[in-house]
Amino acid sequence: MRRSAAGWIGFGLVAVGAANWGLKGFFGRDLVSDALGGQRSFLTRTVYKAVGIAGLYMVGEAIASILRPDPWEEFMHHTEPELRELVAAPSR
Repeated sequence: MRRSAAGWIGFGLVAVGAANWGLKGFFGRDLVSDALGGQRSFLTRTVYKAVGIAGLYMVGEAIASILRPDPWEEFMHHTEPELRELVAAPSR
């Protein structure tokens, strides 16, 4: 499956959020806050909001991929001779 630009941005932001929470949990350091001027700075809060939105987007993508029908599923219920017949049949 190809990922869209929004998917890559969301993935990157979720990775930043996960790394930040890991650093916060293991070492008590908030790298985003340290790099962007403290907990209350506009930039820090903007990054936190973007990470939250990206997380929700990625949850939506995960649910959509679960609900999306598998294009190969139709072939999974056929026996080998039936599959050979389907593959050999001319396309309509």
